Amino acid sequence: MYKLKKLTRALALALALTITAPAGLPASSAVVCEAATIKLSASKKTLEVGKSFTLQVKGTKKKATWSTSKKSVATVSQKGKVTAKKAGTATITAKVGGKSYKCKVTVKNPVNKYVAKAPFKAKEATIGKYTIAIPKSWKMEKVSQNNMTVYVLVPENADIYAGSSNVSVTVNANDGAVQSNLETWKAYLQETITKEFVEAAFGGLGTVTDFSMEEKEINLGKAIVTSYTVEMDVNGQKSTVKQAIYDVFCDGYVTEITITDNGAAVEPDVHTVGEYIANSLVYKK
Repeated sequence: MYKLKKLTRALALALALTITAPAGLPASSAVVCEAATIKLSASKKTLEVGKSFTLQVKGTKKKATWSTSKKSVATVSQKGKVTAKKAGTATITAKVGGKSYKCKVTVKNPVNKYVAKAPFKAKEATIGKYTIAIPKSWKMEKVSQNNMTVYVLVPENADIYAGSSNVSVTVNANDGAVQSNLETWKAYLQETITKEFVEAAFGGLGTVTDFSMEEKEINLGKAIVTSYTVEMDVNGQKSTVKQAIYDVFCDGYVTEITITDNGAAVEPDVHTVGEYIANSLVYKK
């Protein structure tokens, strides 16, 4: 009977050791399991010059140290933000706990070839189905007005709501402004109609002078350019605003590019920017 009790205790002890044994695995085994699940959010990525994206290390909370194989092609911040600099390839590496995780980044030139040809330092921007070339030092804000999507471009430190000189590019929510053809639109842009529209837009406080309308050849074909000066008088305070509107025809739609100049000095010149935007429109079908 004593031997049986002794054997039962031995079996119970062996069972207890078997159950608790996994908790006694070496710490190195746990590290190996964690390392096997660590990975980057992307192993390869294609970017256009000037674009960026953020890489993330998944499977660990440990801090990563980031580096790039070619800074001239793509840079990376210590938060994993990768920025494309010029065409080529670069390897972005995240070092975590003594191990390295890599992402191959291929950088291509922008789709819009007019970026490189701009008379100012330019970058590519997208509006609806178009790409355009705009100054690097300018910003673009997207707003909605009367069921239309309006893209307002201004110098980086300007306030679009404070009447600063600006260039605005307008398309509606369906990637086109008004469906029309050149001759129909020319008939619509009669001098009297435009004057009435502009004067109403300025709340009846402005008078239109120096009105002109002409056709111009641009990258996409033809544009109607309407120019005028608005003489303002608000409570005895006189001012002048000059505007030029490019009506660009493409794929059965007309898209307006409006240049507004209130006399403020901006760099590059607002008219140069507006005219170049009209000529750098590339339609993406």
